[in-house]
Amino acid sequence: MYLADDLLMEEMYLTNVPGIEIRYDLYNPTVHKIEVLKLEKRLDDELFYLRDAPAEYSSFPFDMDHVPLPLSSTVPVNPLKVPIH
Repeated sequence: MYLADDLLMEEMYLTNVPGIEIRYDLYNPTVHKIEVLKLEKRLDDELFYLRDAPAEYSSFPFDMDHVPLPLSSTVPVNPLKVPIH
């Protein structure tokens, strides 16, 4: 979610093929469930640089297991610096 022109935008973008992004409106009735498999922060707030990053930095395997995060812990920061082409 982000704020654009004082309006709260509830959408997310999924890129599974380089150069193709699919926008999902989070309040769309066709979206039944969203599962968070791994919760982490990145060094930058904007993640647009991942569009140009190698696939190993901006993708995950389809058989990825859930990575639990204890309720009392803070969200970890991923310190990885992504090389850009």
